[in-house]
Amino acid sequence: LFQYLTQLTYPPNLTHSQQLAIQKQAQHYFVQNQQLYRRNRKQTAQPLLVVKSNEIE
Repeated sequence: LFQYLTQLTYPPNLTHSQQLAIQKQAQHYFVQNQQLYRRNRKQTAQPLLVVKSNEIE
């Protein structure tokens, strides 16, 4: 998802249906300062930072 949002390219091993799923999912996310955020539907001015599992202590 991060690759699609930053480079508008897909990983090479995805099927067409998987590519469409990424496009649909990407509507809810954006990248700012190399950080992935989810759009907050309740408070649009406060996006939610996505924390990767390897970033959790």
